[in-house]
Amino acid sequence: MTTLNQENMNATILGQHAESMAYDFRREALWSWLARHIPSQARTLDAGCGTGYFTLQLARQGNPTLAIEHDDTLTSFAQKLLAREGLSVEVRRMALGTGQIRALGQYERVICMDVLEHIEDDAAAIADLREALTPDGLLLISVPSMPALYGERDRFIGHFRRYSPASLRALAEGAGLRLVEGPRYWNALGVIPYLFYEKLLGQPINDDLRKPSKSALKRTIGRGICAWLKAETHLFLPFGLSLLLVCRR
Repeated sequence: MTTLNQENMNATILGQHAESMAYDFRREALWSWLARHIPSQARTLDAGCGTGYFTLQLARQGNPTLAIEHDDTLTSFAQKLLAREGLSVEVRRMALGTGQIRALGQYERVICMDVLEHIEDDAAAIADLREALTPDGLLLISVPSMPALYGERDRFIGHFRRYSPASLRALAEGAGLRLVEGPRYWNALGVIPYLFYEKLLGQPINDDLRKPSKSALKRTIGRGICAWLKAETHLFLPFGLSLLLVCRR
C-alpha cells in the first residue's frame, strides 16, 4: 500500500470512528457476539485493535487486555481513547505475521476483527494468532465476505481480498486451528445497499445511519438495524457482507 493510500485510509477510518464512537450499530452488534464468547475475567488480546473500540469494551467488561496495532496513527488514537476513559490498557505497535507476537505470551481469548483482509500474507498472520492462544483458548475473527463484491472501496481502505466460507475455513485449518463456530455469514441486511451504492452507482455506501444523530427517526431506524444485526449473530444465513468465525488450537 502506498503512503498516500495509507494516509487516505487512516483519515477515513479515524473520521468514521471519531464520529460514531458513541453509537455505531454494526460495532455494537459485533460486540454482543464477542461478549457471548468472552468471560469477563478472560485474559484477552485485541489483535489489530484499530481505533480501540473493542479494546475499550473489553476493558469496561473487566477483561485483562492487551491491544496491538501496526499503524502509528491508529495506535495513538486508541491510546488516547483509553486514557480519556481512565483505563490503563496497553496498546503496543506491532504487526501480525512477523512472529513478534510470540513475545506477548498466550491468551484465553484472541480477537481479530476486520484485520486479516488488510494483510497480504494472511497465512502468516493467522499463524501468529494461533501462537497467541492458550491450549484451550478461543480465536474470534471477522472478515469481509463475498469475493465477487471486491471493488474500489476495498482497494481504497486497504483490503487485499474478501473471503468465502471455504477460503476462510482453509486459512484457519491450514494454521492448525479447529473450527468451533462458523464460518457464518453476517450482515445480510447490508448486502443490497452495498450492491446499490458500490456496484450500481459506483459511489461510497451511505453510512449516515451509523453516526450519532439528533433525528428521532434515524435513531429509531439505527436501533432497529442494531437489533436485527444482533439477531443475525445467532442465525446461519446464505449470504452477508461479513463472515464470523470462532476457532481453537
